[in-house]
Amino acid sequence: MFKPHTFCTILFILTFSFTWAQGGDSTRDMALVDRLVQLAVKNSAEYDISKHNLRIARNNIKLSRRSWYDNFNITGNANEFVLNPSADAEERGAFFPLYNISGNLSVGTFFNIPIRTRIEKEKYVIAQSEMKIQHSDIKIRVLQLYEEYLLNQKLLNIQNEIMNDLKAIHTVYEQKFRDEEISFEAYNKELIGHNKLQLEIVVLESKLNNTLIELESMIGVPIEEVIQ
Repeated sequence: MFKPHTFCTILFILTFSFTWAQGGDSTRDMALVDRLVQLAVKNSAEYDISKHNLRIARNNIKLSRRSWYDNFNITGNANEFVLNPSADAEERGAFFPLYNISGNLSVGTFFNIPIRTRIEKEKYVIAQSEMKIQHSDIKIRVLQLYEEYLLNQKLLNIQNEIMNDLKAIHTVYEQKFRDEEISFEAYNKELIGHNKLQLEIVVLESKLNNTLIELESMIGVPIEEVIQ
């Protein structure tokens, strides 16, 4: 005799297996989406520009911090008296020393350089934010395109299955119309529905192809290479 607890056990096992399979598919989908986003980021000229702008901002901070050195100078002087001191009988080399060290610090320097450094730091933060925005925009667009791709693909598969079923029906209607078993109005009604479905399939194919074109232009490789 079939016992209720046996049925519950089987139902639990089936439910667990289905849930686990869904979890596996979800994990694979997330890994695939992450891969698509990585490829799109790598292939994005805008993101590459933002990355270089971030490097420029970082180097500008270094330049601002080291701009103190611009106030100090070391100059060299090479002449016959320096190169050959024995020829300088009248000690004229004293007026042409081998090197000179000079410095010039204005009061404003102590205030301006720290302010400029803070400004460059703010620019660096802005560059970081712009880079994050670029990454976020790319990720959102890739997710949208991938979802559109999956949706259109599923809808197209469903429509093709329906079309396959309707082809047999359409063939029957054609034969019945030839044998004068049905009226022209009945045949024409079925024909309009058949043609309408064909048009919907063409539109779906166009949407799927356009989505695929944009997605592949973002990731830089055919989608088949990523889905493998």
